[in-house]
Amino acid sequence: VVGVDAFEDFALDLQYRFDHVAPYSALPAIKHAFALGISTKDNSSTYMDGLAKMHISCCMDNGWCGAMHRNYDRRGSDHLCKIVRMRLGLIPPDVRVRQPSRYDRNVTARIMDPEKGGRQYLVPTARVDALWGRPPLRSRRIDFLKVDMDMSWQAMGLEGLLQRRGFTVMTIEVDGSWGGVSPTWGVSEVDQLVWYAREHGYNTHMKIACKNRDGFYDGRARYVPLLKDDWLF
Repeated sequence: VVGVDAFEDFALDLQYRFDHVAPYSALPAIKHAFALGISTKDNSSTYMDGLAKMHISCCMDNGWCGAMHRNYDRRGSDHLCKIVRMRLGLIPPDVRVRQPSRYDRNVTARIMDPEKGGRQYLVPTARVDALWGRPPLRSRRIDFLKVDMDMSWQAMGLEGLLQRRGFTVMTIEVDGSWGGVSPTWGVSEVDQLVWYAREHGYNTHMKIACKNRDGFYDGRARYVPLLKDDWLF
């Protein structure tokens, strides 16, 4: 089981859960969380101060998250912002903040200091297909791949994984970062992914969430084929 997050404290939180929190800790599997940015460039790095600031702001009860995590702490609930809040002194530290980090202990506060400017949060990057070829995966077939990033599939380095049919099922988020229809070619990035996936033996569907009779989403969904000869389920 492998997880990847560009924000290191979230990756550290995931590794802590893999190792120490049931039911994940009891799973008889290799479990590893990588703190990496996903890119078309492998073995490179880029500054991600904006991303780090967005996550830290949320964790410290600012921005769109409001007081959500403070309320979780009051209830004694666990959540992925624990490490950030420990680093900022908002809650008492525990073993989670003793995990090795590539950043110094004050980087979280510096990122939120308007006088410090940017270029505080340098993140190593990897292509998805290159990461798949390294330990612990070593090009093993992936049963389920979930991709939830604000970037187009062509910005991730997925091509090699598709070419070698490295996964059984993949879900991928499509948002505004994918852009619209190319005025030159008359196709979108979704069209290109559907075509590329079909060339390598995959069927592509769009997930449509279903509402119940009361008008609320209840977890059910229908998967609609994006090519006419695929099946509906």
